[in-house]
Amino acid sequence: YSYDRFMSLDAFARGQTGVGFWLYISRDKQKWNDGPLARGYYDVIYGQANSPVDTSGEKIIPSRRWEAWREGIEDYEYLVQLQRVIEEVRKRDEKAADQAESVLVSQVKRVVTNPEDADLVYEARKTISKTLFELKEKVRR
Repeated sequence: YSYDRFMSLDAFARGQTGVGFWLYISRDKQKWNDGPLARGYYDVIYGQANSPVDTSGEKIIPSRRWEAWREGIEDYEYLVQLQRVIEEVRKRDEKAADQAESVLVSQVKRVVTNPEDADLVYEARKTISKTLFELKEKVRR
């Protein structure tokens, strides 16, 4: 969970603007897939053919890894939105912008440096969301 969910936050902390997978779904004809686990075990999405999970007629089934990845992308978007609003607020209220930036930096650092505690990312998202909404109110005034 921490690898897939926190990758986007780690990318944000480093100033990176993209993350991705080498491979989303494996296929039978991949000769290089010679690991000890069955093919498809680490897939990000599952298809109907040779799936290790019951797809029940669905064409694509997201894995837990994919859901964690999606949540991480959403976390990244919250961070970017907060960063943009901070810059907008900074033009009018330097102190409020500095306080919000401190929240942004501290929450990202807290999550990234404690990957074993998955609950922190939920707490961070609440704090970042609250800060984002408060700042947007300042922009509206």
